[in-house]
Amino acid sequence: MKKTFTLLPILLCFLFVFSGCRNDVYRPVKTPVAVPAAPTGFNPDLPEITDTNVTEIKISDFAFNPSETTIKTGASVKWTNEDSTTHDIKSATFESPKLAPSQSYLRKFIETGTYEYSCGIHPSMTGKIIVE
Repeated sequence: MKKTFTLLPILLCFLFVFSGCRNDVYRPVKTPVAVPAAPTGFNPDLPEITDTNVTEIKISDFAFNPSETTIKTGASVKWTNEDSTTHDIKSATFESPKLAPSQSYLRKFIETGTYEYSCGIHPSMTGKIIVE
């Protein structure tokens, strides 16, 4: 009989200690808030680009169309992938992310010069931007 009374306080103490360890089980789980991704080709350091100074280049049939474009300083170029496979734009001075079909990449050119570029995935695809 004496052993039962000695074990009972030890058991109660044991249960009390370990029940406190499980306190976090009943706390509500915080749901992470989704943060919208920036549009493809968006650069927050550049001023807002309007439709009046954007030259469009289509990526289709494994080619940049047009392959050579002349623009004014401060103008932008928008490449849109109209192919059924992924492409990107790589130059010595800039690089786009990989563009899945229907995605676009936008870049503002603020310095004069000739910018030769290619598709990093398909190097036979080449193009040139001339900024005056």
